[in-house]
Amino acid sequence: MLKQSPIDLLLHLIQVLPNLISCKFFSISLNAKKDLPYVNFLNVYLSSSQNQITKICIEELHEIEEFYSICKTCPFTKFFQVERVYDMTIELFLSTFLNYINTNHCYIRVLCLNVPAADDDTLKYFKEIIEQKHLVIDFTIKRILNRIYLQWH
Repeated sequence: MLKQSPIDLLLHLIQVLPNLISCKFFSISLNAKKDLPYVNFLNVYLSSSQNQITKICIEELHEIEEFYSICKTCPFTKFFQVERVYDMTIELFLSTFLNYINTNHCYIRVLCLNVPAADDDTLKYFKEIIEQKHLVIDFTIKRILNRIYLQWH
């Protein structure tokens, strides 16, 4: 029996549950960069054009390529939530994430990050990063407990 990649499993879910509007994953894969070239791109195209997923929550994001894989597989996602980011700073993730959004056809308009020590200074810091690097122009940022919500137009 061949082992399926997490992206293959997601594609299968999309095929058997075409009206699925949200997904929550523990993790996509530590090998998302290696797995993606082997995914059948015809299946990705057909599934991604048919799926209705607009909300994704991922518990652990180990590599930014995992995010890229999700965007390719679920192109109509509007809300993206990450509980924990590994192997990169939250600042690097935020910059890379928003640069990707700005340079690719992507519908995501809300990012929710779990930042355990989040406070008002964290919001100011995120706002400074976004404004200094011109990552998004028209945005709102708010904190609810340990979650930071960034929304843009």
